[in-house]
Amino acid sequence: MFDADTLISQFIIDGRRRLATFERSLFHEKLRSPARDNYTKLFEEASQEALANCEKYLRKAKKCSAPASTISSMQSHTGCWELGTAKTPRRTNLLGVSDYLYRFISLTLTATLPYDGEVVRHLCNNRMCVRPDHLKIGSIGENKMDDILNGYAGGTDQDA
Repeated sequence: MFDADTLISQFIIDGRRRLATFERSLFHEKLRSPARDNYTKLFEEASQEALANCEKYLRKAKKCSAPASTISSMQSHTGCWELGTAKTPRRTNLLGVSDYLYRFISLTLTATLPYDGEVVRHLCNNRMCVRPDHLKIGSIGENKMDDILNGYAGGTDQDA
């Protein structure tokens, strides 16, 4: 098992590789939105600053124990890295991109542009978590199903 510093370094290395190969899709112009435009500019013109921002916050996050045995723990069986609170997750603002930190980290490290109707799912069911391997881009429907499954398994409401 790797320590947090080693994992963070690997997440940043992987993010750097993905950002270095980032290209606009053939449908880029048809899918434009202010958020996509801001992330495109960030990825194309300031990827090193974006990675530095990700690394700074990942290192700053509170490292927590692995969750109890729930549906969430089956999806992310390692401890969370927390910043902010469940009701008000940490935000970041970098070069025109103003977003939840967990969303910023997930999109940046995967070099993925946001689409309307997409969210960043917390496999750990912890909105404070910014750990990249606990985050997965998906639909609103998938996110709602995560909530239902976690509630069914006796999980807690992280928004309470």
